[in-house]
Order: sequence, then C-alpha cells, then structure tokens
Amino acid sequence: MFYLKDAIWQISLGEVLRMEVMRQLINILPGADALKFSNGLLKSPDIIVGTPAGCDEIKHAVIEGLVDLNGFGPDDHLLKSINIDGKACVVIAGLTDRAAVYGIFSFFEEIGFSFLASRTVCPETGLRTLIPEIDIKFATKNKWRGMFVSFCMVSTSIMSLADFSNLFDNMFRMKLNRIIFYPFENEPIIDYTYKSERKLVGDISRPESGYFSYGRHWTGSFCVDDISVGREKFSPRRRVAPMEFQDVSTSDEALDMGKSFMNRIIAMATERQIGVWISFLPQFVSMNMTKHIKSMPRKNMHWSALVSCTDSSAREINACRIKNMIESYPELEGIFIGIPEGFYEDPHDESREYIKSQLAGYEEALELQKKYWGDHWPGDELQRKHIEADIAFSKIAVETLNDAASIKPGIRLGLLTICKAYLLTKLHKIIPKDVAFCDIESRSLWTHAGAPLFLFKEMKGRECSIIPRITDDGSQAGMQFNLGLYHKDGYCRSTVLNGTAGLMMQTLFINGADHNIKYLADGLWNPEISPGEFYKKHLKLLYGDVAAGKIKKAYEILEDNEDFMGGRGAANMPWNHVPPEIAVMRSFKDFNNPFHACPLGNDFVENSIMRAAIYEKAADNLIKAAEIFASALDECIKSGRTYCRYMQLRTKAYAAHLETLVLLSELYAKYINLFSSENISFKMMKLTEMAGEANKHANETAGLFAQCILHTTDLAPLWMINSSMVKGTEVLLQYLLNILAYYQGGEYWNPVGWDELFGECPYPSHGVEINPVEDKSSDEPG
Repeated sequence: MFYLKDAIWQISLGEVLRMEVMRQLINILPGADALKFSNGLLKSPDIIVGTPAGCDEIKHAVIEGLVDLNGFGPDDHLLKSINIDGKACVVIAGLTDRAAVYGIFSFFEEIGFSFLASRTVCPETGLRTLIPEIDIKFATKNKWRGMFVSFCMVSTSIMSLADFSNLFDNMFRMKLNRIIFYPFENEPIIDYTYKSERKLVGDISRPESGYFSYGRHWTGSFCVDDISVGREKFSPRRRVAPMEFQDVSTSDEALDMGKSFMNRIIAMATERQIGVWISFLPQFVSMNMTKHIKSMPRKNMHWSALVSCTDSSAREINACRIKNMIESYPELEGIFIGIPEGFYEDPHDESREYIKSQLAGYEEALELQKKYWGDHWPGDELQRKHIEADIAFSKIAVETLNDAASIKPGIRLGLLTICKAYLLTKLHKIIPKDVAFCDIESRSLWTHAGAPLFLFKEMKGRECSIIPRITDDGSQAGMQFNLGLYHKDGYCRSTVLNGTAGLMMQTLFINGADHNIKYLADGLWNPEISPGEFYKKHLKLLYGDVAAGKIKKAYEILEDNEDFMGGRGAANMPWNHVPPEIAVMRSFKDFNNPFHACPLGNDFVENSIMRAAIYEKAADNLIKAAEIFASALDECIKSGRTYCRYMQLRTKAYAAHLETLVLLSELYAKYINLFSSENISFKMMKLTEMAGEANKHANETAGLFAQCILHTTDLAPLWMINSSMVKGTEVLLQYLLNILAYYQGGEYWNPVGWDELFGECPYPSHGVEINPVEDKSSDEPG
C-alpha cells in the first residue's frame, strides 16, 4: 500500500516531457528523496517509471516475468504492482518514452485525477490518497488520436498562443498525439507567391477579425467597442481575434504574423509529442490570383475563388503553395490535401469532356451516395451533378498530392474530405496506400440513418481517421451533449469493427465541451465505453458523489434535447454565426415596397414556425436542466461548484437565446399578413412592441452569456449573441419603426443600421443569396 501526500494537489502538471517538470510531477511520490534519472525518465524505490531499454529495474522485471510487455504498441503501457527483492512497488512501463509518460497520466487518473481539454480536475480526499494494488494494461490500435481545428468559426479563431499552450498540455495528458489545422484560403495561415505576386487576404475576410472571418458582407463588426453587452469580458482585446493579431493592419502583416503564429503552435505541440498537420483546399485560390486562371462561377462568395480542374495555371499555383508550406513550416508532421464539402460546376469544355470520360469509373461511388446520402440529396440529377463535381475536385487533389510528393520526396501526405466516404472508396483504388485518409461522417449531417463507417473496411492497408464533431457548427450558441450520437454512430468501436486508425475531433469550443472530448479520448483506449458508464465516473470526479446522481439527470435531459433538435440545433446559431431569423433581414434592406408589402415569403415563415416549435420545446428542456444544476450547487464538492454554476448559466443562456428566436418567429408570422388586413397602423405598432421585447430579451440573453466566461472560447457565443441577436433585433426595430412612422404621418427615413448588422464591403457583397420567395436562409456550402 502506498499513500500520496496532500501536496500533490498543488503541483502544476505542466510540460511533463521536460525533465525538470517531470521531477516536479513525480517528486511528491513516496521515495522521492531517492529519485534518479534513467534515460530521461524517473524511478524511485516505490514508483518505477520507464522502458526496458532505459531502466534496469523494468528490464529486470521483464526478464523475471514480473512485467509482460509482449505485443505492446508504441503508445501502450501498463501499471502493475509487483515485488522486487521483497519490496512492494508500482511499475509504470511501456516500450517507448512517450508510452511511459502516458503511463504516468494513466496512473494519476487511476488515483482520482481527471485530465480534460480545458483543465485538470484534482480529487478532494483529505490528507492522503491510497494507491491500490493495480494491474492494468492500456492499449490502443488508434494511431490518430487528436483534434481538428478550423479558424473560420469565432471560437478557435480567437484562441491565442497561451490558449494553445494550455490545450496542448491537456491534450498530452489525455494521450492525444495529433492535431489537424484546416485553414481556408481567405485566412492568413498559408502563404504563397505566383508570378511575383503575393497572395492577398482582407478582401474576403474582415481585417478586424484578424483576417480570419467569412465574407465581409455577412456578419457585423469584430471590434470590441461595438459589443453592447459584456464588452469588458474581452479586455484587453480590441478585436474579436487572437491577441497576436490585434494590431495587424495589412495583408502582408497578417500573412507574416500567420506564419509566426503557426510556427509557434507547431513548436509547442511538438514539445508535447503532438504531431501537427495542416490541410488546404487546392480547388480554391485567393481572389487576386483570378487574373491568372480560367474564369469560374462562384456559388458561395463568402469564400475564395474556385479553379477549373483543367487549368494548368491553377496546378502551378498549388505547387507554389506546397513549396511555401514546406519552407514556412519545416516541423510539420504532414500536409492534408482537401476536397471541398460543396459541389460546384466546372463549365469549361475541356473539363466537361474529362468528367464525362471518368463517369463510368465513379458509378460505384454514385450508387453509394444514392443509398446512404440520398435522403439528404434526393434526385438522380442532383446526385449525378455531385459526382461530376467530385470528379473534378478529385483530379485537382490527386494532381496536388503527386506534385507534393515530387517537390519533397518522403513528405507525409493525406487526403481530407467532408462527408464523402462514398468518394474515398474510389480514391482508395488510385491513391498510394501511404497517403492517409481523414473524413467527417455523422448521422446528424448528411447520412441520417447513421454514419457509414463500414465503408472504411474497403480501405485496408491505409490509415483512415474519422472526424466526429465535438460542436456541430449548426448550433454554436449552446453546449452540445453528443455522447448518444457518438455511441450510435460507433466512433469508438470503429477501429475494431472497420479497421480505422483513430479519431480527430472537430473542436470549436473547449470549455463546456469537456464531456464530449473526454468521452471520445477515453474511447480511443476503451472502444466498448458507453455513455452511461462514462457519465457515472466523469460526473463523480467533477461534482462529487453526493451531487453526481442529481446532476446526471440534467446531463440526460441535455443528451435527449440534443437528439430532439436533430444533432444540429435546428440552425439556432449556424456556421455563419447568423440565425435564419436574422439572416433573412438581408432581404429587407433592398426591398422596394416596404410600406405596402412584407418582404418575407410564405416558405420562410413556414420554416421559421417549424423551427420555433422545436426551439420552444427545447427551451423548456434546457430550463429543467438548469434548475437541476442550480439545486445541486450546494451539494457539489468545493472544486465542482464553479463548473456547476457555469453549466447552470450556460444552459439558461441557451434557453433564453431560443426564446428570442421564438419571439422573432411569432413576429414574422404576424408581419407577413399585416398589409392584407385593416388597422395597419395599430398592428404595426404592436409589431414594434414585439420587436422591442425581442431586443430586450436578446440583451438579457447576452447578459447571461457574459456570466459564463471561464475560457477564451467562451467569448465566442457572447460575441455571436451581440453581433447577430442584439444588433439584429435592434435593426429590425429601427426598420419597423420607420414603417410605423409612415402610417402615423412622421419622418420615416431614420437610419437603419444594416451595415452594423451585416458589415460593409468596398465591392459587391459576398454571401449566400437570401431570396424572400424561396427560403435559403439556412443553406450551407454543402
């Protein structure tokens, strides 16, 4: 039996690969006064940590049959109580140094710690903690264990280097070993020069976002001074952007800072044994490069310019891009070449002939798409167009992979897709087996009957990882509870059932998403883990034995509510940070008959009413869960109270947001019939009162979110509510008051803050068209 002293709870579990921090971590263990170093790892008479190659005691234990490391993989490790020369001790061992360090983290979790993406949870057990007799092997076949990060969302896009440093510390403790960054072409992470002209950023992305945002004419201000509620929470930021990008003011400065920023990220990750991959889409180039390529249509103008699959200049640009990435980021573990999630037509005759010549070879992919994706994309014509677009995209991707391999022989490469496993079954046959595949699949996205992970069985001999969504980008205002979804889709079991090589978790928020991340991280080592089993242990560690049972009911309500909302939150705060009930107002701005007709169409209003029915029921569920958190607050252990309070307020704030959307839907349902009735002036006055109530509710919602800031990414929903809901309801009120003034004989030309809501652009607007007749307000690029 061994005991750990109370001092352990105050020890910082920092960068444990550094020898001095390893000493600090282990120093509190019994026998610390006799610590010695062996091959960079530690040993003591009571706790032995290391490898057979670097530690004589472990080598002896293996020879004597006390410890069996046969069949261990490079990250597998064990914890075992043994006797050496009559003295009891615990062995923490693996075949590699990293495996042994992972063993230290497994050991600490066995004695009551919990390593989360946001923080480390320490046990509260009094003066000492008993170390039990132990014999546990930790093994995994998952070589890809990590996170997938895109900067386009205002969450990870405001994380600074300090935030990434903390994240990498926590990832390492969770035994995660890779991270993929997925920057878009309009962002300042990937640079290149073609024909003596450097790529430009700032034409699509807004400079005050740190050059990370979507199209300029899509969302409002990224300046902190323009935030109405909770502005002080962003201090010392002046921009809703990483700290390192607060002062960049030109494209060149942004690209230079992007390179410096990413190199520091790569260095920090590498120090923690986390390999960094960067992905890019070779089907897009920056807008200033369009003068050098064939003209192409742009279906979604909030991103960069598409290229033709038969454009030799585009291939030259991609070669320049690859060369720059290799030179700029020499410590990258690898590069992913992407295939877009959308489907865009290549109209050039040469391209059409090429696509036609390849169709027969893609018939199997087409049939798979019809069978498993058909409910989302109905109709033969649409499905065939999708395959034709994929053929063009695949040509560009395969050429780019080949060029990258020629530019730097031996470079590690991958192919990344978004919900296109049907296409990978074809590409597996033509792409070298040493190219890794990575793909998002989920029943909440385009395959509603379930994620077709079984298709990866056909890709034997290739490392294939899957991207589960920690936070779906259809529902960014609320915390998400997706364990039931993960379990149904079989992510954790996929390595056993389908031969996949791991999970790369798409992460937008860190705090408030710990349960989703931790469940999947644990599942990478325990494929049979169940949501119920996980929550039982997880909630005890977070909140204590007394409160855990009660709080589990709140989590169950939230899991059921996630399922009820379809896994995507019914578009309450979608990918563009503008809910449909606000996005539709873009059609109001240029409506040419505002005093005698409503700009809304029946299609939009009917959809809004359907969404409101979901929001209303969901808000009730959320309020019930929030009440449980509130009632359990005093029953939590001391360390769990802050997080319980956070969960209560975040849940309450999410409910308030949904209630605001319900108010807007009710307003629109009355507005659409206003001009076909009598007493227009009186009814318009009632509409303005409803708009005022919605604005008041939006402000109160922002106030709730302002009380929930424990992590940098918590600033994101506060900005979203301010930018879209507070400002949106304010602009709606201004618009309706002008119509009311017209009927009351007053001045009806008072300013309406359209540009404050949707942004200003020095050239024609960018963004998905909002058609008041045909509702496309919640359309996504896919």
